[in-house]
Amino acid sequence: MTKHTQGPWYHTGKEFNDVRDADDELVAVALHLRVGQPERSVQEAAANARLIAAAPELLEALNQLVKAEQRAANLSFCADTYAQESVRFQMYDAMQAAQAAIAKATGGAA
Repeated sequence: MTKHTQGPWYHTGKEFNDVRDADDELVAVALHLRVGQPERSVQEAAANARLIAAAPELLEALNQLVKAEQRAANLSFCADTYAQESVRFQMYDAMQAAQAAIAKATGGAA
């Protein structure tokens, strides 16, 4: 499997909805033009670009959630209060990352 371009990525908001990496290199373009088909709206193309730009953060947030859930499952019968509290904080952090990535993808507030 090929590794993707490292994030963060950002949507330029320019006419062709460029998505660029931290080095300002082009990662993707979300066009509203489609050959032989009706055009997408400019708003839909911009929404697609935001979703693409959020992809690295969405992937990282999902990885954090999966790891935190695995730790929680492993500790479900553990009486160690400190370990359980640590997992709760990891889950909270993972949820915060997920909410921020969703907000970036949808153009909403975190």
